[in-house]
Amino acid sequence: MATPISLEQFLREQWPSMWFTLNDAVHVNDEQGLFVLVNPAYCKLVGYSEEELVGSSFLELIPKELRQEYAEQYRRASGDVGDVGEFQLVHRSGRRIHVNVRASLLQAGGCRMYAFITRDITERRSLEQQLLHTDRIRALGTLAGGVAHEFNNLLVSILGYAELIGDVDSGAKVHEFAQKIARAAHRGTQITGQLLPFSRKDEFHKEPVNLHDLLREAADLFRLSGDNGSVELDLALGAPNPWVHANAIQLNQVFLNLVINARDAMPDGGSLQVKTSGIAAAHPGSCEVQVQVTDTGCGMDDEVQRRIFEPFFTTKRSGKGTGLGMALVFSTVTSHSGTVEVESAVGRGSTVSVRFPCIDARG
Repeated sequence: MATPISLEQFLREQWPSMWFTLNDAVHVNDEQGLFVLVNPAYCKLVGYSEEELVGSSFLELIPKELRQEYAEQYRRASGDVGDVGEFQLVHRSGRRIHVNVRASLLQAGGCRMYAFITRDITERRSLEQQLLHTDRIRALGTLAGGVAHEFNNLLVSILGYAELIGDVDSGAKVHEFAQKIARAAHRGTQITGQLLPFSRKDEFHKEPVNLHDLLREAADLFRLSGDNGSVELDLALGAPNPWVHANAIQLNQVFLNLVINARDAMPDGGSLQVKTSGIAAAHPGSCEVQVQVTDTGCGMDDEVQRRIFEPFFTTKRSGKGTGLGMALVFSTVTSHSGTVEVESAVGRGSTVSVRFPCIDARG
């Protein structure tokens, strides 16, 4: 354009029927998908300057695996396209952004262009996914707990008959078979024991518990368990208020699961740190204590991270894991009004962060 003109002025002249505010991320692209005009809000959204964007293709901001799909959709656009739908953009930092896009066809200077209003819905999508994930885990947990009760009854019968066989016939072979049956049944009771907490979250007694004491106990058990190879465990217990209202036995199992999983992710050795810190909570006057378990192991890809809390999901080889450890962690932490998050990347290790509301040490 011969005379400099702001994007807002241009759009209000060419697109008077479309409502938008100065806070909306707005841009105009030509038929080839090249940026013609962008406003400061859009630059802030994607992390690039106006000079960097104008003249470049919108496809450069699209995840590589989605570019062909988005290019086809752009080519099919015609007329007043209205609500385009939801898309993903890649911020300059590499972070993915979920956006909702509304567009309209413009005619200016004999050229066809498209004006877009882009609104960031990343946080909303994240919250929705968290709610869906929580509901799914709870439903699976309820199902798993019910199955565990019924299966436990069967195991009691199997154990009883195995003992009877051993008592009635002391022959070497029969006695050996009876012992194998009993061992298998006992293994089954251990699995159901892990499942049962999913269906009885409210039955456990809770009292003031010092997380630092529990973490020291878990660290001692970890060191005594052997088979830790060259894994170095470091405790960095710096939370000013480590007291929470909890069931000590359940939380001890949570921390043991976390450090054992971290160890298993480092078969060739590495470092494992358990760190606590105080976190300001959302409500004034309240606080949270955070426990972070960080390893330098193999890490996890996005698919594993999405499924890590599902009951019976495991990446360990057959016979080395039931797939209940992290599901139990999630169930126990949420039943204590806490939250659990995982950060990981393949080849770069993992950090599991668990947060609980603090209480006064006097209960």
